[in-house]
Amino acid sequence: DAVIRYRKQLILVAVLAVLGSTAYFGSKLWKDSKHKDAALAFTRAQTVGDLRMVAANKTGQSAAGNALLLAAQLLAQDGKGKEAIEELNKLLTTYPQHPLADIARFRLADIQMQEGATQDAIAKFRDEEMEHHAIGLANEAEQTPLYAPLTAAIRGICHAAIAVSSRV
Repeated sequence: DAVIRYRKQLILVAVLAVLGSTAYFGSKLWKDSKHKDAALAFTRAQTVGDLRMVAANKTGQSAAGNALLLAAQLLAQDGKGKEAIEELNKLLTTYPQHPLADIARFRLADIQMQEGATQDAIAKFRDEEMEHHAIGLANEAEQTPLYAPLTAAIRGICHAAIAVSSRV
């Protein structure tokens, strides 16, 4: 009796459930397809130009960030530090949460040092270390065994390195 009475509503709920499921799984398949397409384009890229095309055409995919990082690496190896810096800055501004962002920040500082932008490089290294320090504190690093002596040792080594480098 209740089934007959609410037949239209039950049919409507069933149709909406089918449509919702279709939309969800269709969207997931579409995203997976885009991800695989971007990954394939990245693996096929062989030149800086190819990598730049991947970055431009696969926006929003991790492969685009990977392409920018690899392009910067190739440019730096070819002695084109300023172009490498541009690629790394593009990666860090477009994809700040990219899984390789830490590596990109370190490479950026390293290339800046090679290009003579020492103060910029020092600021990048400092920012990177401050971020790691904050992550450590957020994860209760101070509670781990040997935290205090290791911290003191690292601090002493850093002070010694600064003293030696200021004399060079």
